[in-house]
Amino acid sequence: MRFRFKQRLADKHPQRGTFVFSPDPAMTEIAGRAGFDFVIADREHTTLGWGEIQAHARAAAAAGISLLVRVQAADRMEVMHALDLGADGVVIPHFGVDRAATAAAVAAARYAPEGERGTCTGIRANAYGLDVFAETAAQANRGGAVVVQVEDAAVLPGLDALLAEVPVDAVMPGLADLSTSMGHHGGFSHPAVLEAAECLFDSVARAGLPLGFYIANPKEVARWARRAAAFYVYSIDYKVLAEGFRAAVQALRAGDAGGQA
Repeated sequence: MRFRFKQRLADKHPQRGTFVFSPDPAMTEIAGRAGFDFVIADREHTTLGWGEIQAHARAAAAAGISLLVRVQAADRMEVMHALDLGADGVVIPHFGVDRAATAAAVAAARYAPEGERGTCTGIRANAYGLDVFAETAAQANRGGAVVVQVEDAAVLPGLDALLAEVPVDAVMPGLADLSTSMGHHGGFSHPAVLEAAECLFDSVARAGLPLGFYIANPKEVARWARRAAAFYVYSIDYKVLAEGFRAAVQALRAGDAGGQA
């Protein structure tokens, strides 16, 4: 089912997803089989190409889950590529750092008159020309999700105005980048970072927008569970694999030590 992610936002149905950094579409298939509602294929911090993103889109469709694409930056062509290949939505990082680019990128997610998305009827999102494009455009405008990441301290003073001016569907704070922008690398619990985060949350609440959280590890689940969240993004496929391998090695070493005792 296309555009399930945005529909579930509207229905206030909590969703759980994960970042996919691997070029292997099996990661998306595994995420779906494990019970995740969506994946975010990442182009900001990976070398994933559009062919690989498209393979993830097909895997997501086969698994019955949503695919979002985190684009490299607030770039209108990145947004159009992601949606043309059939993604259910985009995640735009560093929202508002370049206000003009941000507005243009969000406009590129919707066809006129709601936006300025370019038209091509032969794209995967239009069944390669087999669907009625007018219906495709209407569905895309209704169902395509624009999620933005607020992750820079310089954006916070004008965030209320920015969210009022630029129509987005949900906000996912980027606390790692926010702490870095404040000079507290990795200091997610620094008092100044926590204060800035609260200001961010308040702005999102005033805008009446759904809020999503990135959860780096199981210990953070309880921390964010106290807040009303529309969706959670749990870790990164590579990190989950790395942590699983490390746990396996530790268990094997413990077994070796026990056998030698």
